Amino acid sequence: MATDLLNLIDQLEQEHRQMRDALARLGEVPADADLATVVATLHDLAPVLVAGLDEHSAVEDTTLFPALAEAVGAAVDVFRAEHVDIRSWRDQLYGSPSVVDRLRAGAELRELLEAHMDREDAMLFPSARDVLGGE
Repeated sequence: MATDLLNLIDQLEQEHRQMRDALARLGEVPADADLATVVATLHDLAPVLVAGLDEHSAVEDTTLFPALAEAVGAAVDVFRAEHVDIRSWRDQLYGSPSVVDRLRAGAELRELLEAHMDREDAMLFPSARDVLGGE
């Protein structure tokens, strides 16, 4: 089980790199972009920011966090709560009819998701490796 979880953490870190790349592309959308440009960019990023993000969060929520809950305590609850906020901003990004609202949601999503991944990469995953006996 520990080896499976360590492999899962490696996979999640790889997915973080993909998400960071997608967020960087999202950040390159100019503030004066028209709706067609925003929609085209979001379409290109959907495999990572929609399906990929949903799958990533679900794996963390249903597999990794329960396995770590006893060892790291309430920290996993904070990450779960952030997943709800992250999905909410992502849904606003993809669902709003307004370019201004989409760009605002994109900026909020980028800020929250980057901070979330930073904490997972710097604190949660190393702690998990310690608990699981990994490097």
